[in-house]
Amino acid sequence: MAAIDDAKRLIRHFCCDERTARYGPYETVLPDGDPEVREVLPGQLYACQLLEGDALTARIVDVSVHLGLSDLGGLMWDQEVRALSRLSGLAHPALPELLGGGYQEREAVEAAGARVDGAAFVAAEGSDYTLAVYGTAAYRQDRVEALRQFEHLADGLAVLHDLGLAHRNLSPHSVDVVDAYRGTPRLRLARFEMSAFISSLLGGGPTLDSQTAPGTLRHLFLGGGPAILAYMPPERWQFLLPLDERTATAHENATADVYSLAVMAWEWFVGPLPTDLVPSRLPETQEEYRETHDLLDRLGDHLRAGLRTADIPAELGGLLRRMLGPAHEDRPTSTEVVNELSDTHDSNVVGLGGVTSDLPYLLAFMPDKSDETLGRWEWLTFDADTDDGIRETAELLRADLKKATVLYSEDGADPFVGGGSTEAKRLATVVLVGERALWFGQFLRPPNTGYGLGEPMPEVLVIKYVAQRDVHAVNDRLKSLENASRSRSLPEVQPIDYRMPLIRLNALRRDRPSWQTLVDSIRPVGSKSEAQLDYQRAIDWLLEYQGVELQARRYPFRTDPAAEHGRAEEILVHWDRDRDRDRIYRRALLAKYAGYTDLRPPFGDFFGRLENEESGSSEVEVYDSDSDRKPGSVQGVLANVVRREGQDRVVLRRKPGQLRLPSRGWMRPADDVGTEAVLSRQVDARFELFALAPLTSRLRNPTAIKTLPNRWKDAGEGLLEGGREAVRDILTHQPFFALQGPPGTGKTTVTSRAVAAYLKQEPTHRILVSAQSNFTLDNLAARILKDIGARDDDGPTDRLSDVPIALRMVSRRNTPDEAVRPWLRDELVVRRSRQMRRRVQGLLDSGIDGTVRPVLQSWYDLLDQRDGHSILPELGDRLQRGANIVFATCATATPRNIGTAGGASAFDWVIVEEAAKAWPTELAIPLVRGIRWTLIGDHFQLPAHRRDEVVRFLDSCVGDPNTGIAVAGDQRQKYVEAFDLFRNLFVQRSGGLRERPVAMLSTQFRMREPIAQVVSRVFYPRALEPGETAPEDGLKPGGLATHHDEEPSPLRAPHWLRERSLVWVDTARLPGCVEEPHWRNEGEAAVVRAVVRSLDPEPVPGRHGYSTEPLAVLTPYRLQAEELRRDVGLAKYVQTVHAFQGREADIVVVSLVRNRVRGQGSAAESYGHLARRDLINVLFSRARRLLVVVGDYGHFSRFHDDNDPFWAEVCQAVDHYGHVYDAATVLPEVAS
Repeated sequence: MAAIDDAKRLIRHFCCDERTARYGPYETVLPDGDPEVREVLPGQLYACQLLEGDALTARIVDVSVHLGLSDLGGLMWDQEVRALSRLSGLAHPALPELLGGGYQEREAVEAAGARVDGAAFVAAEGSDYTLAVYGTAAYRQDRVEALRQFEHLADGLAVLHDLGLAHRNLSPHSVDVVDAYRGTPRLRLARFEMSAFISSLLGGGPTLDSQTAPGTLRHLFLGGGPAILAYMPPERWQFLLPLDERTATAHENATADVYSLAVMAWEWFVGPLPTDLVPSRLPETQEEYRETHDLLDRLGDHLRAGLRTADIPAELGGLLRRMLGPAHEDRPTSTEVVNELSDTHDSNVVGLGGVTSDLPYLLAFMPDKSDETLGRWEWLTFDADTDDGIRETAELLRADLKKATVLYSEDGADPFVGGGSTEAKRLATVVLVGERALWFGQFLRPPNTGYGLGEPMPEVLVIKYVAQRDVHAVNDRLKSLENASRSRSLPEVQPIDYRMPLIRLNALRRDRPSWQTLVDSIRPVGSKSEAQLDYQRAIDWLLEYQGVELQARRYPFRTDPAAEHGRAEEILVHWDRDRDRDRIYRRALLAKYAGYTDLRPPFGDFFGRLENEESGSSEVEVYDSDSDRKPGSVQGVLANVVRREGQDRVVLRRKPGQLRLPSRGWMRPADDVGTEAVLSRQVDARFELFALAPLTSRLRNPTAIKTLPNRWKDAGEGLLEGGREAVRDILTHQPFFALQGPPGTGKTTVTSRAVAAYLKQEPTHRILVSAQSNFTLDNLAARILKDIGARDDDGPTDRLSDVPIALRMVSRRNTPDEAVRPWLRDELVVRRSRQMRRRVQGLLDSGIDGTVRPVLQSWYDLLDQRDGHSILPELGDRLQRGANIVFATCATATPRNIGTAGGASAFDWVIVEEAAKAWPTELAIPLVRGIRWTLIGDHFQLPAHRRDEVVRFLDSCVGDPNTGIAVAGDQRQKYVEAFDLFRNLFVQRSGGLRERPVAMLSTQFRMREPIAQVVSRVFYPRALEPGETAPEDGLKPGGLATHHDEEPSPLRAPHWLRERSLVWVDTARLPGCVEEPHWRNEGEAAVVRAVVRSLDPEPVPGRHGYSTEPLAVLTPYRLQAEELRRDVGLAKYVQTVHAFQGREADIVVVSLVRNRVRGQGSAAESYGHLARRDLINVLFSRARRLLVVVGDYGHFSRFHDDNDPFWAEVCQAVDHYGHVYDAATVLPEVAS
């Protein structure tokens, strides 16, 4: 009994005791009593039930503890927890919720009083009964309810299989009965200790079966007694009770679960299993194996035969018979079972004794609104709101919905229909999928006798919106909806005019079937929590805000009638203020946004300074439209802004080959065309994001299970100072992990090593690697390609076999780095076809067997394109769908671009770099493609673009007279938290001893010690250790260690920079160094030029001891960057700080520009965005060997901000670790 006593001690210590609990803490069933533990597998697996919550809200929690991590216990736990992690957060009523779990090493276990080699825990939702205890009598008495539960479990099984998992232990003992005391109970799958990944079952990786002794495996499967064999498919009991080598190595797939479900359903619809055909004892000898085989064969025959004579609908009987097929390849998949049950639901209900109406369902339509859609699409020949038009619309509905299905859209018509009220569109949640259109409806609410609308009529569905199916975006979203929603075949409908007199409508409603019943059968069970709704509102507001930003950048214009004639090159265009004002005040949020001239400048100012935007261009698009939206049928005209002619006018020059400008229309920056497309992708991803509950729950409150490290013992080998630990953390935490990588800490290397180790263990899995920028993505891709063996210093390693397939996806406007260019689809497919051709040729030349030779020769001919037909397009499609690694930026990681059908199961793992720099809506685009997620970034560096602007705007919404806008102000804290997605992953919330799945790299390899000390002690300080004395200099101790070769820059001159690492050139005594508005400083630019000209040897890539990135000249301001670029020799090195984040150089020279106290002397007035800690962190952390800061030292040392006086710390650290020189002294030529 020692093992069971150990299990009790461990459960109490790690799950119940508030002082030591790592999971829960939970209560024992008897207050202050011992856990009631039962033995599942002697010495290795134990289970008990605990309670979560107080006496009023307590719910049952199933806790299992696996003893001994180095043996079977660890393997079983790892398999179970990986399976449950995929289900966690789905909120599917037929699937359990993983509440917690993890493993404890030997030392922690011994401290708890147990003598075992570690222990691992799983806590999941529990119940009072299993189906084995509850029995089947209730379902035999109410066969319609049995059908509902059958459909319910089949749907849960289909979701499970779609996630790549098989249950493999399905029987009444592994089905929980939930809410037995609260009305009609529901069933839920449980006991996932024998589950497995389907890919592993098919030979793609290790399984419990392949690594466990047959006797132990038999005990695990048959621990519930011999009757369990009756629920097992033939391939499993043949494997467990082998007669020969063939049955001993039999393989199974997910349809084994289909068979087990069918046996349970047979008991509900037909009757108890015959006791004489159910094994009564476990066989031990070969002869007994043979007898049991014979008994189970006869049981299968009996079950299938019994369905032919049972009193059940023929369609239901036929389905169950196929599910009970003796050969797994003949059984339907779980998805096919769900679809067939949906198609035959009504006839099954009738056949099982349910009461249904034989009258058609009432479907109301709105003739007075139909001309806007059906009429405009030319689907009607008459005006919709005429007698002929009404009859024509009714006939159109009947025809289009003849073979329709019904789906449930939690977001209603909003994902499919543009314009109009978002709130109104989201009410139309019932979707009728017709042949040509999607029809969105809700229950009809007739007018009240007094005012307003009456109660909804469940017998009448009214069509509120319609979308054409032949639109690509509609079709893509429909596929996602079909994956997310249960469906039903649409019964016959009777179309009616929604304005029908109430007395007539009430007469028609009598004895009609209720839409409510149909909707309930497809509606998701369960509702969203207030926290989930708050998060959804925040994301929706951020999307709306971006839409308003884009809308505000479209200005209406007009030209003079004679403005463009003949071959005139320049055209004067005027701001059409009246039309602009009329458009703006139709939308409250746009009106508020446009009221701030810093957000929406006047027409001339906005277009006159386009080139000054980051990576800006003076190119604009002009188009003719009644509204500010550009119709798909309208061709825009591209032009360049020549000059501003006041606030209301600009002069344009058409680009060559463009059409004439319209006399009136709309104008926007040409770059906004691409931005609008990206926003549309974010909107699409929003709907997928909120359908993926496991992801959204972790983005709000990150949780994960730390799985066993055994599989990853070699991962990250050779990395120093915490890098190996970070690699293993990424790999062991499932399904979520976030890694903060401060400057120079090697997060690219860590990520790359993790990917390589993962594919070594899971060679059939697929990974999506994403980043916000092409530069960062290419840098990471080049490193990964090397680590997986696909690339060496000479390029692709096509000569090597068994190298994972990688693919770099780009938009048409972007060109990747040369190092990863060979992995573009077109180039990869050519290389791959040559590689295959060489391989086949080698086999042919080797004199291969004659029966195979014709096949190989045919294959070679196809690859050689001898018949004139190219197989490259098909090969490209296959490579895109099957690539192990796909590299795509956040904006391009759409299903269409990366060759997937959409949905979370497209990739096994999604990794996003630069996660702190992206809007949460941008991150959603790649994240929704997978079922495991790792985010990498640094929230102490520059945040997502325009964050400060968003925060200021939210602050301005507080107390707004418009109540809709004021709501955003009231919720601004929650909206900002949603925006700062990555940052908030690292905020420790209350939760006892639970560890969050996050980590920070703490050793930097980039910067020499003096530079690193400033960065470490100012921007990444750590708390004092217990008993540690605070540093005497007043600065906090640094949180980053340094591992650097300490080799100085190769400079011989000037002498004051030789062998230096950190220098501040103080411009205070140079009268010409004065800031000018918007912001530039010509005198400071001259100092920078003088510093760069004095460098000896000259910084040349790859020469004189320099790396390939010898120099960068940085400034926070665009105008200063333009001033610096006036020096032709300097121009190629000049960048703004924002553009240079993520990059580095041997020598970095910085121009700070600001040197005046303005206004009241506040940080915002006198320092602008130089008062931002994150920007200065980036500025100071780009240099490897030498950082030269040019600016007024005194101005920055006097910086005062009650919230964060960091500049004073920066100046103190520079003074302590570096050198401050007077510019007039070290650069006398500038002073003169």
